[in-house]
Amino acid sequence: MFIKTCSEEGSILLKLKKEFVDGSYGLESWNSSESHHCNWEGIKCDTRSFVSGILLQSSYLSIKKVPNVICDLKHLKEIDLSESFIPGEIPISILNCSKLQYLDLSGNQLVGQIPNDIGRLSNLRLLNLGLNNFTGHVPSSVGKLHFVRSLSLHQNQFNGSFPSEIGNLSNLEDLSLSDSGFSPSKIPNEFSKLIKFKSLDMANISLYGEIPDWIGNFSKLDYLQLARNNLTGKIPKNLFLLNNLNHVYLSDNRLSGEIPTEIECLNMDTVDLSNNELTGFIPEGIVKLKKLTNLYLSRNRLTGEIPVGIGLLPLLTDIQLSQNNLSGELPQELGLHSKLISLDVSGNRFSGNLPENLCFGGELNSIIGFSNNFYGAIPKSIINCHYISIVSLSNNMLSGEIPANFWSLETIWYLTINDNLFSGELPHTLSSGLIILNLANNNFGGIIPNGIGSLENLAFLSLRSNRFKGSIPEDITNLRKLQILDLSLNNLSGRIPRKLGNMSRLIMIIKEESPDYSDDGFEMVIKGALRQF
Repeated sequence: MFIKTCSEEGSILLKLKKEFVDGSYGLESWNSSESHHCNWEGIKCDTRSFVSGILLQSSYLSIKKVPNVICDLKHLKEIDLSESFIPGEIPISILNCSKLQYLDLSGNQLVGQIPNDIGRLSNLRLLNLGLNNFTGHVPSSVGKLHFVRSLSLHQNQFNGSFPSEIGNLSNLEDLSLSDSGFSPSKIPNEFSKLIKFKSLDMANISLYGEIPDWIGNFSKLDYLQLARNNLTGKIPKNLFLLNNLNHVYLSDNRLSGEIPTEIECLNMDTVDLSNNELTGFIPEGIVKLKKLTNLYLSRNRLTGEIPVGIGLLPLLTDIQLSQNNLSGELPQELGLHSKLISLDVSGNRFSGNLPENLCFGGELNSIIGFSNNFYGAIPKSIINCHYISIVSLSNNMLSGEIPANFWSLETIWYLTINDNLFSGELPHTLSSGLIILNLANNNFGGIIPNGIGSLENLAFLSLRSNRFKGSIPEDITNLRKLQILDLSLNNLSGRIPRKLGNMSRLIMIIKEESPDYSDDGFEMVIKGALRQF
């Protein structure tokens, strides 16, 4: 009887093969004459040689559909056909897999609705249907999956709601509903019972109303993602008291009030509260977060100074504080105690000198500080920024000469230091990677170096309103990608190179009454993407 049953399992698998793939290509090991079915590719068996799992995730196969006969394997506990580009609908017959504990069909091209009786799969521990094209409502019967620990329905095209019955899943630890087109709703109060939550992802699903205070009762919560919704009200005061909290994403909502001052989530890695309506100070308690890597508070209404201790955080690599009303000086320790990668403090009221050690960690990629009140010279240590690609410090009161070696840093492609008080001359060698170079409204002098014509990637060049003299170098006509050239309001003389007139994409500004593109902004395709400047 045992041998016969094993033979039956192999026969069912061969039927599956015919539904899985076209012709003989693929699943070559699924061949009754060569090996036992438990040794076939993607097959998992239990101790009695019954098929307990079909694991063909990220398969090279071109799987035609989820086979109707898959549940003829009566001992099947695991199905993983994720990332296999499977089209069509989920067959109703899959509900006959009564012992199924693990079902992952994510990353396919499945359409239609989730079967209404999905709750019949009562032994499921994991259900992942994310990254497909499902429509309609999520059936309320999903609330009958009482053993499920992980439920993922993200990135689909649902045009209905998600059921509050999810709140009945008392063992649920991970829930992902993000980017799925759900109709507007509040966070259901029924979710307050899900005290085993470790990960909650409900980004971009048209949530409105307030973040409920009971979310502070999720003592095991590690990951909270509620970004890109229409949430209002204050951030719950007890949110940052959750000891296990690691990642918080509340950006792009309409949250108001102050950031909670009581902070005990000492394992925090990322805090993203950007693009809200938050007011008040950056709380001092944030300096206790010794594991903090990313701090995103841009586009709020925050005031006051940056807590000095932020510069002492040993793992902090990304600081985004732009478009607030912050003031005072930047902590001089910034970059000295961590390998800073990105710093954006633009659009505030900061003053003082730029920190001397921003590049101390050797990893700085971008420094964005335009539209502040910084003064003094650019730190000489900036020549140690061997990975720097973006420097945007326009509209400040910075002065002095740019360190000579800085101009030739190979990685820099975006350099805007217009509307400052810089002086000195341009060297003959500039970074060959430059795409945007804006030096307008400073006190630079001397001649425009001939070497500027070798910057083959340059798309924007503004030397407007400086003290450049001499003639326009002929080799500037070699800049085939140049779209905007502004040399107005200088002391240039001689003829304009004739070949400039042959550059059809070029907007050339030589006359004094011409507009300043650095004031109005402009759009340009850079590195394959439309960017606004």
